[in-house]
Amino acid sequence: MATTNKTDTSWVWTMPTMGTPWCNCGRDPLTKEPKHKVTRQLIAKNVLEAFGDIPESFSNQDISQVVLHLWKKPEITPVMAQALLTSVTAVAGGVRESYDPQTAMAVVKHFSNTVNLNEGP
Repeated sequence: MATTNKTDTSWVWTMPTMGTPWCNCGRDPLTKEPKHKVTRQLIAKNVLEAFGDIPESFSNQDISQVVLHLWKKPEITPVMAQALLTSVTAVAGGVRESYDPQTAMAVVKHFSNTVNLNEGP
């Protein structure tokens, strides 16, 4: 099994939502934040639903599967692929063979806070 490097991901969980909101319930009129945010618990729930348990390490394909499950999309589009690459780079410093669970879930969180699904083809 490939070794994974631990990464400080604490900053990801406090960043504002800048992209397409995960839900279509609108934004809070005062904070302008989405009414429903992607949380660590929501991501963990989607990991469990996708895989049955929390894997010891995640591949890039595993992270993509969680994103598809969470966002209820049938496939990764070019816009999503670019946003995932941006998120992996921001959170993990670049693409790796595998990621520990905390880093993988932080990538999903970063993606969910920054992806703009209203752009691109």
